[in-house]
Amino acid sequence: MSCDRGRFLRAPPRIATIYLARRNPQLSPDEFAPRWRSHGELAASYARPGGPQRVVQCLNLRRPDVLAEASTEYDGVALVRQSAPAAIVDMWQGHVARDVLQPDELAVFGAYVRHFTMHAEEIPVKEEGPPEGVAVLGFHRIRRNLDARQVGSDVLEAHDRGSSGFLAAARRVAVNLIFDRAPGFDFDLISELWFRDLDAVSRWADAHWPQYTRLWSDWTDADRAVILLTAVNYSRGG
Repeated sequence: MSCDRGRFLRAPPRIATIYLARRNPQLSPDEFAPRWRSHGELAASYARPGGPQRVVQCLNLRRPDVLAEASTEYDGVALVRQSAPAAIVDMWQGHVARDVLQPDELAVFGAYVRHFTMHAEEIPVKEEGPPEGVAVLGFHRIRRNLDARQVGSDVLEAHDRGSSGFLAAARRVAVNLIFDRAPGFDFDLISELWFRDLDAVSRWADAHWPQYTRLWSDWTDADRAVILLTAVNYSRGG
């Protein structure tokens, strides 16, 4: 997928590793949050030059009273901004990954992280502060009769227009264009809408959720979308 990035903050391409996680079934939801956080701290203790620029763990809040359409199928999403394209290969290599991090992954998740990971080009549409607070994250599958490159461009333009309209309440808006995915994760686009708190999400959803879902219905299979209402569980980096 490609688009005119000059219209979106004129930033250079950002490579993101994004994973859609289920917890180890031996962990309860309450146990999962601190255990996932400790995994992030373990990975940070082995951080090296050329590693991730930013890591944000987003925990599924399971709050249907705020966003009824949000999924409870997954437990969280990690958003990892890479320092360079080569990092998406390097992150799985080396004795630390094999001997330390991957065994810990199996204690936290239902599988190795690379088995539920996607790689994407992260394109920011609106940035007002760091990714903190509450995020509505959407995983979308483009209809197979449509041109993926054109849809990617159209989605970005729609979010750009909406950033001063029906998305004005969001502090941050980004669209991730997926170029590589683990088998079984048949998504093409990942949307990020960041809000200050749950009250801000609730007010926005009451006023604009139908409009936002109609926007996506032009290009994607709505019945295959996964929407999560999340809050930051752990973060590091700029």
